[in-house]
Amino acid sequence: MDIKIVAIDLDGTLLNKQNEVTPENIEAIRLAREKGIEIVPSTGRLLCESRFAIEAIGGCNYSLHCNGSIIWDHRANKPVYLSAFDQQLAREAVRRLEKYNVLYQVYVDDASCCPKRFYNDFNEEIFNAVYVEMFRDTQLWMDDVEAEVEQNNFKSIKYYVPNKDHELLERIKEEMIALPGFDSTYSSYYSLEVFQAGMDKRNGLSKLLEHLGYGFENLMMIGDSENDLRAIQAAAIGVAMDNALDFIKNEADYVTLDRNNSGVAHALHKFLLD
Repeated sequence: MDIKIVAIDLDGTLLNKQNEVTPENIEAIRLAREKGIEIVPSTGRLLCESRFAIEAIGGCNYSLHCNGSIIWDHRANKPVYLSAFDQQLAREAVRRLEKYNVLYQVYVDDASCCPKRFYNDFNEEIFNAVYVEMFRDTQLWMDDVEAEVEQNNFKSIKYYVPNKDHELLERIKEEMIALPGFDSTYSSYYSLEVFQAGMDKRNGLSKLLEHLGYGFENLMMIGDSENDLRAIQAAAIGVAMDNALDFIKNEADYVTLDRNNSGVAHALHKFLLD
């Protein structure tokens, strides 16, 4: 196999439980680059919440965000591709989320908007503790998310709903995907992601591969969650983390070590370095 690109998920994959990239992962990525392999961080996160990880691995030429809705060219410092919701549909999505009176994030351009009344709910019970420390005060906390997103002419790209009540998330998911052009997946059992239909990591990576003149036969994908599944299935080498759910592992070509034991490095050594 002629692997030219390795796409790597962040949460649960490249990042360990402390929200850090291990030295072993950093070194393996450096060695892969020396062999001419393009490393592409591929995440549901916005770029602003991914930069620390990208910097930890020595930067990259391209990264994929919001499950494929944004492909960022770091050399040109602009998107190769960006797809946002129709403004009217974006307003309706916020109205539906508000009805449930839950904490949610609206990913816009390169920022995340949240209803201000839930500031104190942005805590370790819902998010990773390090994520809370790093990003709670970088959120755009708004009194009226619907109105302020429109007033600022923000492009709405994705909605993220963290909640410990999975049944509630199921109800929210059902209502949100009833909107035309909306789709949804889980990045964890307690994390619902709502995005544009067709904007998953597989389709995002297909656009990047086409841009670079490659195909899925040149791709290795490493991930752990449902939002990684289609890309893992499509890649020439699809790798699941040991901390992934069983249905993800069952579809992978290989199951590597978990996120706390440098599973990314282990997979790179197995298939590309050793």
